[in-house]
Amino acid sequence: MDKEELNGYLCVKFIESYMYNEEFHSKVRKGEFDDYILNSDFVDIFIEFVNDFCEHEMLELSKRNEIYDLIIHVAQKANFADFESRKYYVEKLNELIRKLNTLEDRNAQNFYEQQIGVRLNLSGKEITYEEYEKYKEIVQDSLGYDFIFLINHTDLISSKDFEIQLDSFVGDNYYFYSLNGILQEKPELLKDQTFKKRLKQVIDSNRHNRFRILVSNIDDKRFVLSQNSKFRKQLKEE
Repeated sequence: MDKEELNGYLCVKFIESYMYNEEFHSKVRKGEFDDYILNSDFVDIFIEFVNDFCEHEMLELSKRNEIYDLIIHVAQKANFADFESRKYYVEKLNELIRKLNTLEDRNAQNFYEQQIGVRLNLSGKEITYEEYEKYKEIVQDSLGYDFIFLINHTDLISSKDFEIQLDSFVGDNYYFYSLNGILQEKPELLKDQTFKKRLKQVIDSNRHNRFRILVSNIDDKRFVLSQNSKFRKQLKEE
C-alpha cells in the first residue's frame, strides 16, 4: 500500500472512530485534530465516505448527529485555498446534510452482521437477536478504536512512542477485533514493513505474557490467545 492510499484509509478510520468513540469525538470537537482534518484532502474523503454510506443505506440513523457535527466543524473552520474552493466545499457539505435528512438505513443491519462475522470470527454462524444486539455493541466499540490501533502501526507514530503504547495492546481483545476488520478491508497492510513489525511485537508480547492474560479478568481472553496464535502463524507464512 503506497503512502497516499494509506493516508486515505487512515482518514476513513478517523471518521469511523469519530462516529463510534465518544472520547475521540470529544477531542476532535475541541480542535485537537484540526491540523489533520481541516484541509481539502480530508474533506474530499469525508464527502466520499458519507455519500457511499448514504447511497448504500448503511449509515445507522442514530449516527447522523455525529456526521452533522463533523460537517459543521469542518465547514466553519477549514481554511480552503480561496473563495471559490470554499464555496465549492460548503455546497458539497450542504448536499451531505440534505442526503442525511432523508436517509433511510435499510442496510445498516447487514453492515453490522458483516462486521460481526469478520471482527469476532463468527462468519456463517447463526446468532440470536440477543446475541446480535450484544455483538453489535462490541462492533461499534471496535470501530471506535480502529484509527488508534492503525495509526500506531504506521510511521506516523515513532518507534519510541509505539513502545510506550505497546503494553496497552497486550491481552486486548479489541486489538484483535480491529485487526480482523482492518485486514479484511486492507490485507495488503501485511506487506508493509512497519505494520508487520509492530504487529509482531504485539503478538510476541502476548505470547510472553500468556499466563498473565489467562489469570486476568480480560474479556474474551481465549479469543485473544487464539487470535494471537492465528496471526503468529500467518506472519511466519508471509
